[in-house]
Amino acid sequence: MSRLRSTRTAWGEGALALLAPWAIAAAVTMLLAWQHVVLLRMWDPDDYMRLLEVRDWLAGQSWFDVTQYRLDPPRGFAMHWSRIVDLPIAALTLLFRPLLGDVLGERAALCVVPLLILLGIMAALMIATRRVGGPAASFAAPLLVACCPPILFQTMPMRIDHHGWQTMMAMATAAALLDPRALRGGLLAGLAAAIWLSVSMEGVPMVAAIFGLVILRFLIGRDDAGHAARLQGFATAFAGGAALWFLVAHRLSAWGHTECDAMGPAWLMLIGGGALGAIVAARHLATAPRAVRAVPIVMGTAMGLTAFLHVAPLCAAGPFGALDPVTRAFWYDHVVEGLPIWRQSADMQGMILAFPLIGIAGLALGWCAAETPAARRQWASLLLIAGAAFALSLLVQRTSAVAHGFALPGAAWLLARALDRVRKSHRLLVRVVGSSAAILAASPLTATSIGGALIDAIDPAPVAQQGQPTPLACAQGCDRWSALEALPATYILSTLDVAPSLLVHTHHRFPASGYHRNAVPLRRTITAFTGDIDATRRMMTAQGMTHVLIDPEADEAQIYIKAAPHGLMARLMAGHPPAWLQPVALPGSPFRMWRKIA
Repeated sequence: MSRLRSTRTAWGEGALALLAPWAIAAAVTMLLAWQHVVLLRMWDPDDYMRLLEVRDWLAGQSWFDVTQYRLDPPRGFAMHWSRIVDLPIAALTLLFRPLLGDVLGERAALCVVPLLILLGIMAALMIATRRVGGPAASFAAPLLVACCPPILFQTMPMRIDHHGWQTMMAMATAAALLDPRALRGGLLAGLAAAIWLSVSMEGVPMVAAIFGLVILRFLIGRDDAGHAARLQGFATAFAGGAALWFLVAHRLSAWGHTECDAMGPAWLMLIGGGALGAIVAARHLATAPRAVRAVPIVMGTAMGLTAFLHVAPLCAAGPFGALDPVTRAFWYDHVVEGLPIWRQSADMQGMILAFPLIGIAGLALGWCAAETPAARRQWASLLLIAGAAFALSLLVQRTSAVAHGFALPGAAWLLARALDRVRKSHRLLVRVVGSSAAILAASPLTATSIGGALIDAIDPAPVAQQGQPTPLACAQGCDRWSALEALPATYILSTLDVAPSLLVHTHHRFPASGYHRNAVPLRRTITAFTGDIDATRRMMTAQGMTHVLIDPEADEAQIYIKAAPHGLMARLMAGHPPAWLQPVALPGSPFRMWRKIA
């Protein structure tokens, strides 16, 4: 009876340690995002596009078809996104509609889904931290997540793109890999990795690193049975889960071709080859010499890689390898989330660097302090994963949330150790001040602020313009959409970054937005604003475009002006449109619009 009571108490304490920081974070982020919620103002173009994808699906568009037909009509814009991310948004929208109505029901779903993902991230990190650092450290983990800027941004209300999902699946993979029950942990980790890549192939480098770690533990570990079970479980669930979801989410015709930016036959061949070799080694050669165990793994991976390169050779250059120079220079090279650390602002550099380094130091110290070989292996595994994620975040900014998550158990362990020492003091002042100082020192917010300030002090030079869309300048109470919505539906030439918000708030059609599969309309739109103005007029006539619309406050406009000081964008921004464009009044709107008259 006492054991049952003790278990219930532990569960209750764990639930409180998880739910209290989550509730506080949910309330604070809801407060910060309230204007976005009320005005249906998403955080970036991808969130708008995700909302459109869900709306179109609920309106009858096929489960298998994620094309956005109001971009580059009538062909439409090919998208590469996963229905996994759409499912909870659609489900909660349908659930809330009868209770709140169509508008509020959708708005509630857009708030609840990211917050549930935040809860999932906290839970996964709490489990992972407990498995390496013990109960006290695990209770600190959700608290640190609640003040971790890159994770919070990806899980803000109205932030419905796939980055939150990627972070959650990454943390779930790590937590499962640390499971003391090897087979169960391997199966769950492999399934989480399969979902991770099915959501986005951006996770390929980290999933490859994690798969490599599982193989490494099998090859050099002494507990052959446990490492073999973990490897077999991971490989089976990873390959099987990826193939199963592809079967569910795609028409049979999709098995005949591969896109580099999404799960497809070529990727499944690569995964399948590596997984097959790993399963053979784990199942039949667990007690063989290390060199022998490595043979089927190397052979399977080589076969999978050969098949991958044969079926999809262009994918060796990555999903953006086929971009033409114009599109790369004007669009891709200005996408902040894809840029390396040296192209970021001082604040962003501080965020990328500071907290992960503290967490990695904590993981290293935890490894040194571990008392058993099994514990040292757990710490070492997480340390290697966190190190790989940190290195990747230096090259690609969008991976910083994952890097923070993997490093967080180390910071939580440091915080727990510091609090334990402070509590032993007999002085109340020492306990209060010491506890507060320890929490502040371990907080990602503190690390980010200090790191950014130090970098700015060392190198105050401004960073190159990033080209990220800015909020539209608008006086209080202005209505930015109604004047546009009042116009008859038509085909409007607009810039790339503003198109998704226009699609959500108006019934018009637009030529392009920043999605790389659609190289021709992307380049056509860029050259319309930067190339020969007469050629732009002819292109608009040929495509059936009737109007031009720009956002004067967007960074994209400045990029075009800098590159083409005599181009269409420069003329429009200077108030000197060509004779074939006639101004259209948009009362209360920050946009500028012209009608094509010749």
